[in-house]
Amino acid sequence: MILEPYRVIIATAYPPVSAVLRRLITATHRTANVEIVTSGQAALQAYRRGGADVIFADYNLPELSGLSLVRTLRQEDLDVPIVVLSVDPYCEEQSLDAGASHFLVKPFAITAVEALLSELLPVRRARAYGERA
Repeated sequence: MILEPYRVIIATAYPPVSAVLRRLITATHRTANVEIVTSGQAALQAYRRGGADVIFADYNLPELSGLSLVRTLRQEDLDVPIVVLSVDPYCEEQSLDAGASHFLVKPFAITAVEALLSELLPVRRARAYGERA
C-alpha cells in the first residue's frame, strides 16, 4: 500500500515563522505537502478542502483567531493535532483549554518542533490507516 504524503497546514501571518516551519517539516518529511496560509479563515478553508495531519496556528491570526480556529476545528475533527504558537507564554492555558494538542512559545527551539513532528505525524497516520482498514 502506498501512503499519501503528510499534509501540514501552517497558519501564520509572519513569513519568517512559516519559512522555518516549512524547512523543518520538509527536512524530516521530504514528501510532505505543506500549505501556508496567513489567516485563521484561510486555515479553516484549507482544512475543509483537504484535511491535515497536523496544523500549526498562530494564536493571533487575522480574520479568525487561533483560538477560534482551534474551537471550530475541534467541532469538526477531534483527532487532528493542532499546535498553537505565540510569543506570549500566558496563552498556553487558553489554547489547551480550547482544544489545542500542543503549545509552543516563539521563538521556539528547532528540536521542539522536530520532536512534535516525530510524535504527531506517525500517530495521525496510524489512526487514519486504522480507520480505513
